[in-house]
Amino acid sequence: MIAFLEALNQLTLEYMEKITTTSDSLTVDGMTPEGRSRLFGLSRMLDTIRVNLYRLDLFWDLAVAHFVCIANAKNPSLRVYGVENLSQMILNSFNYIITHHDASLKGEEAEESKGNESPSKGNGSPKRVTYIRTGKFSEELWQQTLFQPWLDICNTKFAEMKEAILSAILKILQNSGHDINSGGWTAILTIMCEISEENLGTSSITGKSLVAVISDFILALIGFKCLDKIVNDYLQDLPVDCITKLLGVMENFQKAASNHFFLKSTNANPRSTADNNVSYSSLNMFWNIADFVNRKQIKEGKSYDYGTIWTNLLEKLSSLCTNRLLEVRHSAIHIFASILVQYSMSLT
Repeated sequence: MIAFLEALNQLTLEYMEKITTTSDSLTVDGMTPEGRSRLFGLSRMLDTIRVNLYRLDLFWDLAVAHFVCIANAKNPSLRVYGVENLSQMILNSFNYIITHHDASLKGEEAEESKGNESPSKGNGSPKRVTYIRTGKFSEELWQQTLFQPWLDICNTKFAEMKEAILSAILKILQNSGHDINSGGWTAILTIMCEISEENLGTSSITGKSLVAVISDFILALIGFKCLDKIVNDYLQDLPVDCITKLLGVMENFQKAASNHFFLKSTNANPRSTADNNVSYSSLNMFWNIADFVNRKQIKEGKSYDYGTIWTNLLEKLSSLCTNRLLEVRHSAIHIFASILVQYSMSLT
């Protein structure tokens, strides 16, 4: 199987070299049959991986290197295609491990008692999947291993790659958020932090083109959809030391949305409902996080330095008290005052 994957990888590399060294302008969507045949290596790679997920530990590094190489291609369509395929492999692997994990733990002894009984045929996967508990696919590390390729490429200068990564993270949050462990949450928030800090984490739009500001805003919208799921559905699952990073991501995406509103207002355009929703959503998130931190602090006492979290939360919330939108300013001031009054015992 490894030899077959390496051969597919070579086909794709040859196609990428042709795109780079010639004036070939083929795009992934709508390309000719001849052009699609050149992508045989890429399309078959994902198909091969899908039916061999039970051997994930054997080919993971090779497959990741393959898709990351494509994600760094100069051709925009091929680049996005590479990121989307990488993300699909991560999603497939995540779902496969989650689906088979409990079965492998509970059924290992029963499986061994069957002696030399052959594995199930026709479905592409044997009954035993014990690999997920060894090495970098161990119980503690497997989610960090799956999400690491996103972290490796999320600092790219191409907004469409970041958008593809955030969209894939949103899919995981929507479909399998309850299966994410502490290592997975740390990796996801680190990725979102890296994406939001690059170009987004500034309140200045000096030197930015209209296209750049709009791209930042699109990223902010997807980012806030991710944040909405995390804060409203999975906040209790987050390691407490991830809260500060979560607050930073909220602030950065909110600034990107604010820049978009400012650019529109200077061009005499009406206020965007989406702009307002991002600001109001961030205010609700601050309140939910404050309530969560207060309950966590009461339960765990002095086992963690919650003072740092409170300071960080109030500092970032205070920036919304000077927001360009009057309604946002008033709401931010109200929530700020309410936190001081209601959680005063936790703040001291």
